[in-house]
Amino acid sequence: MVLSILGLWSMALHHEYNALFAEKEIKVETLAELKEKFQQTEMLEKTHTALLTRARLLEHQSGRKFSPVSLMDSISWSLNPLSLWLLRVGVDEKNVEIEGRGLQSQDVLKFVDSLEQAAIWDNLLAIEMQKESYQSIPVYRFSLRFTING
Repeated sequence: MVLSILGLWSMALHHEYNALFAEKEIKVETLAELKEKFQQTEMLEKTHTALLTRARLLEHQSGRKFSPVSLMDSISWSLNPLSLWLLRVGVDEKNVEIEGRGLQSQDVLKFVDSLEQAAIWDNLLAIEMQKESYQSIPVYRFSLRFTING
């Protein structure tokens, strides 16, 4: 009877040992995966830092030079949620003229405010806005003139 009890106890211990060993293997695999992800994260952080450093260097080298791409980017971001469309954007050295139409006068004013927040101009030379009819729809024709900073 003692031998049968010892046999059952030995089987229970062997079963527990196998369960603990399987759990250890799973945890070792999980640890290896986490280490790999950690290394990937470190690589991404290094790449990100290098890109930020390069961007700062380029920004420093370019100073505040005028870029038509940055001008158009600022204008397009300022148009984003508004009911406006542009008819003409003219650039002559540092002078910019924008002509367009909008469905609401508030949208035109929001567009001007958004451009002002983007800080793309040194001084605003003129804002003109007139209500007119376009294909029997009331619209606001506007024009802006300003000089670019930088």
